[in-house]
Amino acid sequence: MASTSKKWFIGCGIGCGLMILITAGIGGGLYFAIKDVVGEAESIDESFEALETAFGSTHDFTPAADGSISYDRMEVFLAAREATAESRDKMAGILITLDGDKNTGDENKGSKSSVLDKIKAGMTLIPATLAFINDRNEHLLDQGMGVGEYTYIYSMAYFAYLEKDLTDGPSFQMTGPDDDDDGDSGIRWKVETNDDEDNVREKREREIRRHLHTLQMSFLINQISELNDADGSLESQGPLLEEEKAAMKAARRRLLWEEGLPEPIRASLAPFAERLDESYSPILNVLEVGMINAN
Repeated sequence: MASTSKKWFIGCGIGCGLMILITAGIGGGLYFAIKDVVGEAESIDESFEALETAFGSTHDFTPAADGSISYDRMEVFLAAREATAESRDKMAGILITLDGDKNTGDENKGSKSSVLDKIKAGMTLIPATLAFINDRNEHLLDQGMGVGEYTYIYSMAYFAYLEKDLTDGPSFQMTGPDDDDDGDSGIRWKVETNDDEDNVREKREREIRRHLHTLQMSFLINQISELNDADGSLESQGPLLEEEKAAMKAARRRLLWEEGLPEPIRASLAPFAERLDESYSPILNVLEVGMINAN
C-alpha cells in the first residue's frame, strides 16, 4: 500500500527528506532539516497499517444502525484523548508560540514570540506531532478502536453535539506541499501568515468540510447497510437516514446531521458532555481533524 504517513493530515506529510518551511513572519522562507524523525515516521506507517489490518480503512467504519455510540466506546475514545494529553499540550504550546504568544507560563501570557521563539517552536513541531500520533495509534490498537470510529466520534461529539467551531486552530494557514509537487523534493510543513485571519478561516472551513464530508458520507452509507441488515426493530430509522443521504449528496460540503443530531446519538453523547468539552483543544482542532484520517 502507499505510504500512509503521507496521507495522515491535511497540513503535513511525513517521509524521507522531511523538511519544515516556516514563513511565519520571520524573514522570508527558512528551511530547517528535521533530523532523527524518519524512524518515527516509519513507525507511524506501521501503526496505521496495523490499524487498517485490524479495523479496515477509515471509510470502512460502520456506526450502529441508529448511529448511537455505546458507553464503552465513548470510554475508549476519551481514554485515548486522556492518554495523549501530555503530547497534545506540548503541541498546543508550540502552535501558540508560532501564533505569536509565548506558552512559558501565566506571567508571560499574551507576550509576543520572538523570531528565535518561532524558530525553536518550528524545529520541535514535527517531532512533537509524530510522538503524539504514535501515542494515539498505539493506544487505539491496545484498546481496540480504529481510526474511522475515532473520526466518527470526534466529529459527532465536537461539531454536531458541542457545536465547536470547524475553523478552530491557529490564526495562520497550515498547508502541505503544493498541488503540483512531484513528490521528489521531500515533504514539507508550510506555515503561512501572509493572509488575514478571516481568509485563513474561510479556507480552513472549506478544507475541513470537504475532508469530513467524504468520510461521513461513507459512514452514513455503511450505517444504512447496517440498518438494512438489522432485525427490523429500527425500520423507522430508514427514511431519516435516506433523507440525510440525499441532503449530503446535494451539498458537497455538508456535514453529517448538520441540522440536528438524531436523539439516539445525542443521548449517547450527553453523559460525557463535560469530559468531552474538557478534552477539546481549539488550537489543535485543525491538526486533529486532518490527522485522524489515514486513508
